Amino acid sequence: MSTITHAADGEDAHAFGYCPSCRGYGLGTYDGPINSHSDRIRDHVNCPSRRQATGARRRSPRSRR
Repeated sequence: MSTITHAADGEDAHAFGYCPSCRGYGLGTYDGPINSHSDRIRDHVNCPSRRQATGARRRSPRSRR
């Protein structure tokens, strides 16, 4: 038998799932089920869509002037 633990009220549970912004799989805040075997997340850690929206991007080694 498996035991399911839930986050306390006010806490966000982190989980692996699919990000609707970038359509990638990764770690984020649990946002609900997609189907019987997949979960949706929000606040995807290192989401490429989020980096572009905030203007953050990696500097290439050649651009250090």
